[in-house]
Amino acid sequence: MDYEKIERLARAARDAQSEADRLSDSAHEAGLLAYEAETKLLAELGLRDQQRMAGFGVLGGACNAQPAVTNGHDKEAI
Repeated sequence: MDYEKIERLARAARDAQSEADRLSDSAHEAGLLAYEAETKLLAELGLRDQQRMAGFGVLGGACNAQPAVTNGHDKEAI
């Protein structure tokens, strides 16, 4: 092989490596953005579920309430 052909191949290899690095960085950034979006969505959905469950009395509402202890006569809570 002549020197010029080796030089062109080396340049092409460096260019290909630079492009691969750029694409890898872009993919990493896209992955981080996707993770952030997923985390926010799950948090929002979880909050909605909590609000919905609270509306039905499941989270600390009426369904979980303990009956009041009364004195049996006038039904006032002790």
